[in-house]
Amino acid sequence: MSFTDEKIKVLNGLLNQYEFSTGFTYYSFKNEVSDTGSFSKHDINLSGSDPFSKKELSSGGNFALFPIVFDYFDAVLDKKLSVSNMKFEKKKSMLFNSNRHDNVIGFLENETFSKALELRNKIIHNNMTMSEGTGEISLPSGQKYRIVDFSFLNRLVFNIALMCSQNKSYSLYQKSAALSIHEKLFGITLPDAVKSLYQNGKLVQMNTCARIYRAPRKTL
Repeated sequence: MSFTDEKIKVLNGLLNQYEFSTGFTYYSFKNEVSDTGSFSKHDINLSGSDPFSKKELSSGGNFALFPIVFDYFDAVLDKKLSVSNMKFEKKKSMLFNSNRHDNVIGFLENETFSKALELRNKIIHNNMTMSEGTGEISLPSGQKYRIVDFSFLNRLVFNIALMCSQNKSYSLYQKSAALSIHEKLFGITLPDAVKSLYQNGKLVQMNTCARIYRAPRKTL
């Protein structure tokens, strides 16, 4: 096994224990049932795994783990592009020039790697400003990130890397969910080739919000 393969295996095993590894999101719509005459709502798990079996991280924990999540994406790209010991900017150029045969996947991989690379470098080299009052970090480029949103960032970066490593196609739901997270984090204007997919019904608009876990109450 090559060093890159070993690195991917180890990092995947490490990160797969956390809740953000369950997919771009593990629930979508609400299902109403009325067995007792009153309506209760249940989230539908679409990820194929039980999110309650995964470890949760605080906002600070997700922030601290982000550079490792980026390292996983970087290792996946090393294997995908058949490179090693290549400077980040050259690797990014190779990625942007590769043909994914899918406008959405190409956009997600390119822009997420680019933004994650910038953020990773500023965190590693402490070239950023953190405001405890607003709970934000500001980069020299002017880009701002809320600490509470690093759970979304880890979810986006990890699952794009996972799909890339497995060379999987995205379902309509996965594309729409990933684009929703991407827009929430980065606010980047979509290219026309992606915008047109919403108009043609090949993508659906989604809103992204955090799910709050509550521990069950103890009975006496």
